[in-house]
Amino acid sequence: MKYDHLDPRLENLADADKETRAAYALADKYLPYSAAENIILEFEWILKQDPTNRPKCLLVFGEPGMGKSMILEEARRRTHSAPAEGASREIPVVMISLGGSSDLRGLFSRILRALDSPHTLNERPHALYEQTCLSLKFANTRILVIDELHNLLLARSHLGEAMAVLRDFTNLPLSIVCAGIGGARICIAADEQLKHRFRCHKLVAWSESQDTRSIVATLESRLPLREPSGLASKKILPVLLRLSGGHPQTLITGIREAARDALLAGKENISLTTAKNAINRMLAEKYESSA
Repeated sequence: MKYDHLDPRLENLADADKETRAAYALADKYLPYSAAENIILEFEWILKQDPTNRPKCLLVFGEPGMGKSMILEEARRRTHSAPAEGASREIPVVMISLGGSSDLRGLFSRILRALDSPHTLNERPHALYEQTCLSLKFANTRILVIDELHNLLLARSHLGEAMAVLRDFTNLPLSIVCAGIGGARICIAADEQLKHRFRCHKLVAWSESQDTRSIVATLESRLPLREPSGLASKKILPVLLRLSGGHPQTLITGIREAARDALLAGKENISLTTAKNAINRMLAEKYESSA
């Protein structure tokens, strides 16, 4: 089997020891599929358009572990380009996560850190807000990516202020692309202005479809195993979907761990029993990959 699809730093992976290959099997990597690619295409399209007074915004929402964060990171990766030598310091895409933060001070601070803008948290929120707006304009930022938006919006004590800030950001003008659980969508839908600016993309559990077969087949092709496992077959895939409940990260991480288990056992493919044991172990441990 050729490993042309693997990280070039591991071009000799086919001849590597089983521990090295097992570690690579567990590595988290983006897997293309239609729902994710549609979101990324929308992201790229926004960046290509001239700024408008009513910038288009996107909300990717769904249960934890549906792959929201990985999609946003892949969109940012594809649109990232290093500035030319001597060029002005523009940052067209700024990406932050609100994990562990539920107030506006945290929102402003993380944006300013992403922009390398000196600041202090002792500043009043309004001062931090003004500095954030000026820094975004100075960097000619076109898209602000906010992961885990629900942490901010579901803190009811300052929901009104948070919604006002989002409205003001879109008036810079600035497109906001964010991800969160369903509660974030409910908050945005309740705002008369924002609900007309945001396009919503819901990520749902996977079912037995050609798209899912393609995803699983792609994942299998990227595992450092020397023999085929047939995970996307009509015999194996329905079992894996039933066990995982179609939860993307449970299914993907279960397959990755099954590959690790197979390699460490001296096998070069994943048997149905090995895959079932890996997913059941995850469920018993109540473990899921990050969203």
